[in-house]
Formats: sequence, C-alpha cells, structure tokens
Amino acid sequence: QCHPADAAEVVHDGRGASADDPIELSPEPIAHPPPVASQAPVTAPTALRSPLGGQGSTCAPSAVRYPPPACAEFARQFRRGSVLARILTHCLRLLERLHSYGESIPLYRLLLSSDYCLPRRGAWWFRLSINLAHLNRKKESLSVALAGLDDPWLSPPQLYALQQRVLRLFRPPLRWGAPPFDAEAVSLREPPVRSIRSVFLRSQAGKKSICVGQDGARLSVENYTLEHYADPDGPDGGRWKGVHCEGRIFSALFILLNWDIIYMDVPHVFHCRYQTAPLDMHHASFYARRQAAIDPHLEKLSCADPRQLRDLVHASWCAHHGIRCGVSWDSHDESMLCDIAQCFGGKSIAAIFKVMMQDPSTWTGGLPDLCLWRCDAADSDGVQEWEGGKVTEREHGGGGGDAMLVEVKGPRDRLSDKQRVWIHRLLEDGIRVELCRITADVLEREGGDDEAYP
Repeated sequence: QCHPADAAEVVHDGRGASADDPIELSPEPIAHPPPVASQAPVTAPTALRSPLGGQGSTCAPSAVRYPPPACAEFARQFRRGSVLARILTHCLRLLERLHSYGESIPLYRLLLSSDYCLPRRGAWWFRLSINLAHLNRKKESLSVALAGLDDPWLSPPQLYALQQRVLRLFRPPLRWGAPPFDAEAVSLREPPVRSIRSVFLRSQAGKKSICVGQDGARLSVENYTLEHYADPDGPDGGRWKGVHCEGRIFSALFILLNWDIIYMDVPHVFHCRYQTAPLDMHHASFYARRQAAIDPHLEKLSCADPRQLRDLVHASWCAHHGIRCGVSWDSHDESMLCDIAQCFGGKSIAAIFKVMMQDPSTWTGGLPDLCLWRCDAADSDGVQEWEGGKVTEREHGGGGGDAMLVEVKGPRDRLSDKQRVWIHRLLEDGIRVELCRITADVLEREGGDDEAYP
C-alpha cells in the first residue's frame, strides 16, 4: 500500500522534494474518481481493495495528485516539524516517568512556541502546568493553566481539563477571588449510576481487574457487566445484547453510512488510489471543507426510520465489503451493525456522527465501553416495552428498539475528562447513557484465602 506521505515526494519534474520546499500545483487538477467496489460477488477478498479502486501494489500515474499547498492546515501534520514534535512528545512522557520534571519544562515551552501538532496543544499546556506544580512552582503552574485557556486550538475535552485544573489551583492563599470563567457554566451533566457487586481476583499492579462470573469464569469488568445486563433478571428486564467496543462500532457505522462524504472529491486530500482515507480525515477542517454536503446528509439520516437505516447499512456493507477503509470486516458482523443502527435510531446516529465529523481526531475516542441493544421489544407504535417500565422513542432517539451506552468502571477507576465531555454530549442529544460501577464484597486470591477488599 502506498502511504500518503510517499505521494508528497511527487513533483512535476520528477525530483524528490523535502517537506518544507515550495510546492508547485498542477494548473488543472487531475480528475479524482469516486470510490468504486468490485463487481465480483460480495465475498471476503484474498487481497483488500482500495476505496479509490484498483488492486495493484504501485500507484497508477493517473491516480497521483500533486501535494497540497503549504498553507493548507491539514498538510502541516505531514511536515518534518510535526514529525519531530510527535517524537519529542513521546520523549517527554519518558522524562515524566523518570520524574525529570525540570528537564521537561523548556521542551514543553518549545513545543508551545511552534505551530505544529495543533491538536496536542491542550495536552502540552496541561502537562506543563502539572510539571511546574511537581517542582513546587504553583504560581507558574496557575499562570500556565490560565494562559492555556486562551489557546484557540483547544478541543472541548482539553478546555474542560484546563478549566478543572484552574479551579483546583484558584484557591487561597495561591489566588484570592473567582476564576476568569463561570464555574457553574462549565459543569457537565452526570449519567445515572448503576452499581454491581462482584468478587474480584487480586491482580498485579498495572493489570486489569478480573471478576468471577456466574459460572465461575474469570471475566474482565466489561464482560462481567455484559453478563449482568444479558441476564433475564438484569436491569430493565434484562436480555440485552451487547458488545465491548469502546466506539469501534460507531467508527464502522461512521464509515459505512458516510461513505460518499468521506470519499467525495475535495481538493488536495487524495494523492494516490491506495489511501484508506483523505489526508484531512483526522483534522478539524474535515467538517468545514464538506459542510455543504454533510448538513443535508445528516438531516436525511436523522429523519430515516429504523427500516431505512437497516437498508442503508446493508447496502453500504454489500457495496464496499473487503475494501480497506478503516472498517475491520472480520471483527464486525453485518446483522449486528444493522440491529444497532435500527435500535439507536436516525436521530441518535446523526447526532453522534455530527460530533465525530467536527473534529475526528478528538471525538473518535472516548465513547463508552459497552454498546447495548434490544430489537425484540418494539411494538408497532414505536414504544419499547418490557417488564417493569416503558420507554418512548423520543427519550431514546427514535429507534426501532431499545439501545444505550454504558461506561464501566472498576473499584479504583474514574472517568477521564474526554469521557465526561462525551457523556455530556450524548445526554444533551437524548441518548441513553449509564455509568456502571463494579464494587467488591470479597477479594479472592488465586491460591484460596479470602480477604476484605482494601
């Protein structure tokens, strides 16, 4: 497969060009064909195809586009400065593990003085403030956190994290008065909390907690929660189907239901037919450059009934199966994706997609651990009924069934800032979300003796 960065070496006279050389554009852009699938029967192919057509191992000359202009924001991530900034960021994590906070301070300031890796700036501001606090330079730590709030490149989770950091530091005697923003206005909605008691096996530090299932099997906290919801005596009548996906289900649906948007002809984002995604796929400009097509498309999805959603997922799966596009064809099942789309409904699906499109690099991660659904409880009037209650379409996004997302936390776990912001957005859009906390009565050692959980 030809990497997108390889295409950046192609210029008119065939010479190699460095990432910072002036880029000469073609006077007439080369036509970019829409994604096409093979006309062969829909079976697992021996070699994965490209979303732009073709099956060879080299770039066809007619498929190569000239590099984007140097001023293109998304092109900055492919320049040598961005590569060096990412390397330096990983090196800084190693320094922090070694508690070499003093050495990290000038390096973070160097990164923040550059215009590379803009989506990482929020993390840089946050870590710089933390490391200054480790060195007992609390006033500088607060000043850095306040300066970071004015950075226009912060994503919502990064902004929330810095605001919480300022609230923790903005206390006497370090600082008197109120912070420069309304603390009440930055509070987030909290999901309903469900507690489940379990027996845990003591695990080594740094390893995931292990629960004992109903039949004595050793399960992760996520699989133990799936077992609890699937039980007939489980929450809301039980019998939930579910999968531990952490957003991978919605990433697959995002590609399948937005195929024409992702692979539409946008200038400078495709260089060869073997790219799996446009070059701006994980850049904040993805939405702005396609807004005229995205808004009516999401409106159409929002108004789609459950049967239409199933048909859309099925048609896209059949048309594109086997194409290397970011969907793990072996890990996902078509009928499962159809069921999930039907149960969540068009309104909820469109709301999640709109958030993901506005900044794919930020919002593709952080979704709750579990995706749960039930297709067999919907009546003809669109009301989901089960033993113990009734839930209407309006409350849960208008799906042809019932669905929800569940974030699972063990005894010592807590929600990250990105998870908190995601949950807030989901609740604001009327999507059902729960926080499931696993607590322990007894902690068993694998050898036998039990002891109370510390």
